[in-house]
Amino acid sequence: MELKKYNSELKFVKPDWTGNKLTAEGLYTNIYGDDIKSFGEALRWMRSDNPLAKLKKNQQTTLIYQLIENISEKTSNAIIPLGHASFIVDINGIRLLIDPVVAPNRFLKRYTKVPFNLSELNNVDYLLLSHNHRDHIDKNSVKQLTKLNPDAIILTGLEIGKILKGWGVKNQIQEAGWYQQYNTSEALAIDYLSSRPWSRRWLNDTNIQFWGSFTIQDKSTDKTIYFAHDSGYGQHFRDIGSDYEITQPAN
Repeated sequence: MELKKYNSELKFVKPDWTGNKLTAEGLYTNIYGDDIKSFGEALRWMRSDNPLAKLKKNQQTTLIYQLIENISEKTSNAIIPLGHASFIVDINGIRLLIDPVVAPNRFLKRYTKVPFNLSELNNVDYLLLSHNHRDHIDKNSVKQLTKLNPDAIILTGLEIGKILKGWGVKNQIQEAGWYQQYNTSEALAIDYLSSRPWSRRWLNDTNIQFWGSFTIQDKSTDKTIYFAHDSGYGQHFRDIGSDYEITQPAN
């Protein structure tokens, strides 16, 4: 019997999709196969020579730091990059915060300052968390932001809510499988789609929590934003482009 998993409270947006396949061990898997490294393989890779090490050591960020003095204002449509995969997206007065790493963290170095006072970011409507890697779901950032935004609804993948609740997060959490649509404002349609990473926060929890990308559709303008986080390249990009009729802009 084929094992599949999904959230029965959310609808599917792909007609022939009936849930995410699991391995025989009950673990999540990518559509076109996994490329999971053992701890030993990862350690050998980390110890191997990196021809770009010197260049990386002296690398300077291309982001320009400019303090945002009115971060509480969200009436203008805007996308604000915060470094790595962190973004603020404002659409018609609705504020989305994606994969925020904005609180001090000794293990996750920022190359630019956070461009606002974190305590002023207190009007987030939806917090989108793509997958459980620490540079996407940062404990300190999530805890501080959910305290500042107790009414923000968290949109994420299957099983990730267990991590958040373990941190004392009390916000509403919606977990989705691929090709499922969250229950959100009627002005937006937010779908959770395939991607190609793997999940792990510790040594013994590989692929027990799910991962995915997001499409954010503004129903008033029919505009679509696609957030792929740091997915590896694969056929799934073509699938999503075809399913959502996303094309590359002309030069």
